[in-house]
Amino acid sequence: SLLRNPDLAGLVGGVKSVTLGDRWAQEGNAGRKERLERAGAPAFDTVVEVLGHNRWRVHRCTASSVDHMLRSVMDGAAGLA
Repeated sequence: SLLRNPDLAGLVGGVKSVTLGDRWAQEGNAGRKERLERAGAPAFDTVVEVLGHNRWRVHRCTASSVDHMLRSVMDGAAGLA
């Protein structure tokens, strides 16, 4: 996983943990005081994710894909590929 690998995470913008105030936590983060965010701009606009032999997924907007994956992780969905 690129996002879990500290040496490679910067290629897709990296990850940082952000602490939210009480109001923001209640309004937009299901009461959780902490959330994961992309730390910066990705090095590439488009990423190809290899799913298996002759299978892949194209992420046309790396920043949006990473942001979506981080929200999914915080919501308890499957991990990042």
